Amino acid sequence: MNASQADDSIHVIDFLDEYINGCKQKSIPAIEFLTQELQESVDSGVIPKKLKLNGNEDQLRKTRLDDVHVHVLMRSLDSNCFLTMIDLSYNEIGDKGAASLANFLKNDSRVKKIILKYNQIGAEGGAVIGRSLLMNEGIEEIDMTGNPIGNEGGMEFAAMLQVNTILTRLLLSNCKLTANALIALSTVLSNTHKIRVLDVSNNENNFSRLTQSLANDVMLHLCKMMAANRAIDVLAFGKMGVSDFMVTEYLARAVLNNRKIARLDLRWFKNLSLTYLYSR
Repeated sequence: MNASQADDSIHVIDFLDEYINGCKQKSIPAIEFLTQELQESVDSGVIPKKLKLNGNEDQLRKTRLDDVHVHVLMRSLDSNCFLTMIDLSYNEIGDKGAASLANFLKNDSRVKKIILKYNQIGAEGGAVIGRSLLMNEGIEEIDMTGNPIGNEGGMEFAAMLQVNTILTRLLLSNCKLTANALIALSTVLSNTHKIRVLDVSNNENNFSRLTQSLANDVMLHLCKMMAANRAIDVLAFGKMGVSDFMVTEYLARAVLNNRKIARLDLRWFKNLSLTYLYSR
């Protein structure tokens, strides 16, 4: 065992001790399979790099993580991080839990990927996580899919992208992003070239309440970003409820002017023909 592995082994032991004590202090049950797996890793000397606690799996389906449990986990990891990936999808994490995650992310540089799909993180929680990435120097991918972070959260992510040079994958599908947030994201990404995977699809619920001209304005900003950005490999903005033929014309030009995008997801675009796109 080298020095780095020895340090990580100590981190696991300290995390396990702080986690169990933290659960006792908050009068919540520790996750049994997690404590067992970590103890086994200490005994074997094989240190885990991933923490996967998905609420839709059998072991957690009846006891999904809430804000209190996430607070205990993050406090325990704060000075004992040995992980490169954290996946807390399909739980019951809200804005307070998001604040605990944000406090952890401000100071951590080891975790490279964090997945928070389908929790209950709203505008306030989305905003604090977005702001935490202004200071974070490790996260390369964040997945917020299915959290209703709305305008406030979306705007903070856009502001963060003006400064952050580490993040390369940003997944904000089905996040109730507003027109202003989508325009802000598109504007920033027209001038910054670090993001390689962007998913802002399935925000149609807000679009259904917009005038056709404003909905088209959002799509035009996305098209302009697509034409200007030379870093994005994968772009998803399907399921947006767009039906205007004029937007198809702009989109066709953006596709033809971009030689970088390898995958473009336009599912459920109304009145859109890929034959039309590639025939222009």
